[in-house]
Amino acid sequence: MSKNQIIEKLGKCYAPIDSTNNYIEIYYRIQAPKDTKGKILENYNMPVYYASYKLRDDKLDNYEFGFEYP
Repeated sequence: MSKNQIIEKLGKCYAPIDSTNNYIEIYYRIQAPKDTKGKILENYNMPVYYASYKLRDDKLDNYEFGFEYP
């Protein structure tokens, strides 16, 4: 999965955490009522979704994601 594929799925509401020539970590924190075009929060009835995607040479190397419980 590439950076562009992640952005297509979750939107442009991410923050780059760490970046070098061939490495980037992008972080998402999506809170209600703001949601992505995929309606993740609405579909799972959760208030917060977070995700960290680490890419090397524009390929997904590692990821962590989940929901924060109220």
